[in-house]
Amino acid sequence: MNFKALVRLNTVLEEIDDSGGFRFDLEGQLNQNLSELFNQQPWSDEQKAQWIFEHFEDYKYDVFPSVPHDFGITPNVNTLFLALCTTAIEKRLHAGVDFDDWRQKSALARLTSVLIEHAQAQDDWQAQLRLIKLTAHDSSDYLKISALCKDRNELLDAEYYLKQAYQRASKPYEVLACKRDEIDIRLELSEFKAAWAIAWQLFVDNPSFNGFKDLHALQQKTGIIDAQFAQKVEQLLLSLSEQGAKSNQGAYRFTNYPCELLDFYIDQNDIEKARSWAAKHEVKSSQLITLAGLIMAQYPQESIDLYHKSLSNIIGQTNNDAYREATNLLIKIEKSLKDKNADCTLLYEMITTLAKKFKQKRNMLKLLREYFPHCS
Repeated sequence: MNFKALVRLNTVLEEIDDSGGFRFDLEGQLNQNLSELFNQQPWSDEQKAQWIFEHFEDYKYDVFPSVPHDFGITPNVNTLFLALCTTAIEKRLHAGVDFDDWRQKSALARLTSVLIEHAQAQDDWQAQLRLIKLTAHDSSDYLKISALCKDRNELLDAEYYLKQAYQRASKPYEVLACKRDEIDIRLELSEFKAAWAIAWQLFVDNPSFNGFKDLHALQQKTGIIDAQFAQKVEQLLLSLSEQGAKSNQGAYRFTNYPCELLDFYIDQNDIEKARSWAAKHEVKSSQLITLAGLIMAQYPQESIDLYHKSLSNIIGQTNNDAYREATNLLIKIEKSLKDKNADCTLLYEMITTLAKKFKQKRNMLKLLREYFPHCS
């Protein structure tokens, strides 16, 4: 009866919308009951294994206990169940599997998944390898095999399966995944120049500040390979930014290179270039705040101007979270100045200006009056 109730619940849920999740209590109770009742059946181990297999091989129900994990089967029943999975795999492979049909591939992968889990529990990586290869078809499948070999320090095998992945990579993102994995393998093989060449080309194809940081970490790990690395990054980001700025007909997609280049200058502690770039380009408020903090001691008025611009952008979002963010930033600036025994006059003048500028934003004005009553 419990099993029939579960089947009926699945049928009902095909017809009604339960986005509110009202079924969850009932679902949980039925699942628990079914698992407990299974272990109370006076069946032989073979019968129990067959029942588990039949409800595992085909994914029939959305609402059902997890098979076999939720049934607490004995080691002997599990062995018999795994044997049935192995036989079913052999039959499917003998009959022929169309790996371009996701249903067929998914069904075979489902059968092998429990065998792979068992091999992992036994720390039998060769069995894992053999099982993964049974369903390997596309590039990502062979990258998984390559990763398994690499984890076991079988680097030549990892390289072989990486080549298999490359041969099956037809889409740009698949080729990209192969190249990223190849970098790791080249590093493991101490082929540092080869790893660097691939990583640099990936950066050239899609430059970004995060990409630069990754390359910088790679160079620290492998040793100095390109002494002109930082200069090349700057020129690449600068060139791409200028190309985007020259386009007035939408020929270039939206680029973030002005922001990326400012992050680069700040990271390199090239304050003069950072100041110049921020003054001439639209960049993120968070970058203005970072730069303002860096130049406060040497260029106090310019720092305050940057803070004013970024704070105006934040307050302009017109919501209480933004008002709190702006207030917290002002409190932080004031604390920093006082900790250094610096003059706060420029800061307080800016707060007075902000209070006048945004006087119609009552919640913002309330915060300013609370924390800086002498300025508003």
